[in-house]
Amino acid sequence: MLKILSHGDDKYDVADSSGENIGWISGRSIGFRGFATEADAREGAVAAWRALDRVFRQFCAECPRHQPAFDRLRTVHDGAYEWFYDGTAPIARLLRPQRRAYDGSFGVELVLPSSASNGVVIEAARSIAIATAPYREQFASSAGTDIPTSGTNAALQCADAAARHPSMRTLNMAEGE
Repeated sequence: MLKILSHGDDKYDVADSSGENIGWISGRSIGFRGFATEADAREGAVAAWRALDRVFRQFCAECPRHQPAFDRLRTVHDGAYEWFYDGTAPIARLLRPQRRAYDGSFGVELVLPSSASNGVVIEAARSIAIATAPYREQFASSAGTDIPTSGTNAALQCADAAARHPSMRTLNMAEGE
C-alpha cells in the first residue's frame, strides 16, 4: 500500500507501506528516486510516462497528449536540467545522485500540465509508483523477489498488472507530520 502524506501547499511525500519515502509531489511535478543506474532511471521514465498516459486517458481528457518515440529517447541538457527527450518533447527530468537527495540514487521527475487537477496528480503519482517499482533499487535488487528484472517485457506486464490490482488502488491520505 502506498501512503501519500500532505505537507500543505500541494506538497506531498510518497511512501511505501513501511513508511520509507520513495517519491514526492510538488505542485504539478511528480518524482521518484531509487534507480541504481541511469539506464534504470531511463526505463523507469518510460514506465512512468506510460502510467501517466493511462491516467490522462482515464481521468483527464483535457490534458495535452504526446506519443513519445521511446526508441529515440536520449538525455539532453537544457541549461538548467537534464531530460530524457525523444527529439520532440521532454519525457521526464533525470535526477542524478546528489548529497541533498534522501538517498544516493538516480531519480526521475515528470511535470504535468496545469490542466491536471490535484486528484489527477495524486492518481498519477500512485500509478507511476507502481509502474516504476520494478526499476527502483529496493525492488529490482531484492533477493528472492518475484518481480522481473528491469528492462524486460515481463517487468512491464508486472507493472501493468499491479496497476490494475484492486489492492493497489488503496491510497492512505494523512496530514503532514
